[in-house]
Amino acid sequence: MQKISSRIYQISLGSVNAFVIEDKGLTLVDTGYINNSEKIFKSISKAGKNPNDIKQVILTHCHPDHAGSAAAITKKLNVPVYAHVEEALLIEKGISGRYPMYRTPGFVNRRYINYL
Repeated sequence: MQKISSRIYQISLGSVNAFVIEDKGLTLVDTGYINNSEKIFKSISKAGKNPNDIKQVILTHCHPDHAGSAAAITKKLNVPVYAHVEEALLIEKGISGRYPMYRTPGFVNRRYINYL
């Protein structure tokens, strides 16, 4: 866990990051992909903090790389998760991602679609 400011920490999860805010307990912002919960807990412990001090989870949005481990973490710790109201039902079911998803227009995306 890397200290960003006096009360904000970054947890590198490979291609994405989660963040911890320290204020009357811990707030976890985003949870990475599915199966990242133990990596998050270990990073918090290694930094001398207690993962059981997580009081809430905030999701910036419900894509698999941000919300993948939300269900596992909130179930294990019995803490609330805060997200956009339209995504709440998906999160409660352990689903990370909304459908349909559309690619934005542009050259790069047209080239990428050709490889799928």
